[in-house]
Amino acid sequence: MLESLESKWLGALFTLIVNMGSSFVLGDVHELVTGIFSLKLMKWFVVFAILFGSTRDFVVALSMSILFAVIVWGLCDIKSEMSLLRVRKILREKLLNIVDELEDS
Repeated sequence: MLESLESKWLGALFTLIVNMGSSFVLGDVHELVTGIFSLKLMKWFVVFAILFGSTRDFVVALSMSILFAVIVWGLCDIKSEMSLLRVRKILREKLLNIVDELEDS
C-alpha cells in the first residue's frame, strides 16, 4: 500500500488535480470542471490532494483537509448552521434585545 502512495504516477495525478484550478486548464475543460467542482466533496478532494502532494503523509493530509473543511465550510460559511458569522449575528440581536428591555424598564 505504501509503495503505491510513493508512485511517480500517483504524484503526477495529484499534480494534475492541483493544477486543475489554473486558468489554462480550466479554460479547456470549463463545463466538465464546473459540474464536478459544484460538489463540496470534489473541492475537499482537491484540498486533500494539495496537502498530500506537499506532505506525502496520508494522516497529516487527511487531518489537515478535514480541519480545513470544518473551518471554511463550517465555521466561516454563512449558510452553515454552525457558522461563526451566524452565531455572532444571533448573539448581537439577543444582546440588543436585552439592552432594549433594560432601557424600557
